[in-house]
Amino acid sequence: MENLKKRDIILSFRIGLVGAIVFLFAFPGFAIPTIMHEILKLQGPGIVFGFIVGPFIIMCSLIAHGLIKKKGIALITSTIFAILISILIFIFDIQMPKHGKFGSIEFVVGVIIMAISIELVLYLLSKKTKIIKYNISAISANINISYLFYDFHIFTNSTK
Repeated sequence: MENLKKRDIILSFRIGLVGAIVFLFAFPGFAIPTIMHEILKLQGPGIVFGFIVGPFIIMCSLIAHGLIKKKGIALITSTIFAILISILIFIFDIQMPKHGKFGSIEFVVGVIIMAISIELVLYLLSKKTKIIKYNISAISANINISYLFYDFHIFTNSTK
């Protein structure tokens, strides 16, 4: 991470905090499983992350990266988002689906892995235009994390 200033970390923290709060109020409790499994009839433990959670966290991370333009900001923002959403779920005793692990340590680790993927692609495509590097980093991070959450059943208590 290149010379991050206190101001950069504070802005990253604010973006992660606002993202976590907006996400919890936009999708309270059982809203996401209802949308994904009952309305859209999509199955699988990782489908929620691939269609809603992952893209939302990626959006917050790329907004932070676009504003601050320093390496490591997407990782910091994603990590802060994951930790704060876990803390908010605990503090406000938000009821989550019993089969999921949203807000757990597995969730935080998965988000960190996704953020590392974002940082890696942003680094590899640093000479490309913003539209290319942001789109490719978002798509690759979401594919990577969707596979991780689906294949390793991070959002479910069952195994293969």
